[in-house]
Formats: sequence, C-alpha cells, structure tokens
Amino acid sequence: MGIEKSRKGKGVGSFERHKGSKAAGKRYLIVCEGSKTEPNYFKELRHDLRLKSATIEICGEECGSDPVSVYKYAAKVVDENTGAKYDGIYCIVDKDNHKNLDEALDLIEAHGNDFFAVLSYPCFEYWLLLHFKLHRNSFIRTAKKSIGAMVLSELKKHDATYEKGTNGTWRRYKDKLPTAIANSKEIKKIADRSGNPNPSSSVHELVELLSAMV
Repeated sequence: MGIEKSRKGKGVGSFERHKGSKAAGKRYLIVCEGSKTEPNYFKELRHDLRLKSATIEICGEECGSDPVSVYKYAAKVVDENTGAKYDGIYCIVDKDNHKNLDEALDLIEAHGNDFFAVLSYPCFEYWLLLHFKLHRNSFIRTAKKSIGAMVLSELKKHDATYEKGTNGTWRRYKDKLPTAIANSKEIKKIADRSGNPNPSSSVHELVELLSAMV
C-alpha cells in the first residue's frame, strides 16, 4: 500500500501543479481503459461544456482494457502526433483486479511531466458514488462478488437505474458535481494520511481542470 500511495502521490502532485496553470488554450488527450462508461462520461462532459473535440481528444475501446494497455496506447498516439503537442495526457485507470497497475504507474511516471495517471480505487464507479455520499470504508471482494461489483452494488442503492456503459451519466450526475468534488478531496486526504488508497479517486482533479477551460 505504501509504495502505491507514494507513486500515486507523486503523480497527483505533478497533476496539481499542472492544474494551476491556465487551462484555456491547452490541448489534452484523455485515454480510458473502459470501453464505454469512462469515455462516454468525458465525451458528454466535453459536449456539455462546449469544449472543442480538437482540444480534448478522448479514446476508449481502442485502448485495451488494462492499465498498461492504456499507457501504451497513449504513448503511441503522442508519438504519432504530428500536429500541436499535447499539454497533458491523462490515463484513466482503475485498481479493480488489475495485476499490472503498478507497472502502468511506473511507465506513466517514467514518461515525463506531461503524462498523468487518473486513478480510481477500486473503480470509476466509486467516483460516481461520491456524488451521493462520502463512503469511507474499504471495499472488499466476497466469494460471490468482485471488488468492482461491490462498488456497483453500493452505487445502485442511490441510483438504481445506473448500468455500466450507458449514455447520459454526466448529464444525470452533473448537478451533484460540487458534492462529488468535495467528497473526493476529503477521501483523498484520508487516503494519503492512512496510506490506504481503498477507496479514493483523483477524477475530480481532471474534471476541475476541464471545467476551467470554459
């Protein structure tokens, strides 16, 4: 846990400094491991905030379904890019049951200051749960449910209609965004103090960054 916290802390620290710069006029690449939920969320955010698609590029199902695949795809897009450089490349990854998360975090950290890991522990649905409550207890898998399924079950107590991969999540949740950001910042402080990132999310940092572009 301590090593993971240290790696994540370093990445998020750089992210915070980057976020402090003026976002308007910047160009960002967002690469998601999810084939639908995460890319749909950020595409809907981009549309709702009227951000230019040429400024915020979002990749989803073409990236693969694990953290290392997300990093490799992001690096490939950057290497092949012949136009204006990206001011930030954000890899949206989950802890979940991925065994190569530490490898991905090492690769992202080694790539340089423009690459950032946006990590949710255990999964992206925890960020959505924070729109409703500050859930402090760690999620533990059971004999019948994965750790991600445990988060989903908790989310469904507040949003029974939610299904992974559906459209409209940003639209339905955006009015609760201030609550989510406040809760996410608070749980991040708790996770950093305890050295236990389960649960936590840094999605709020990217959402704040994009919102500053308006």
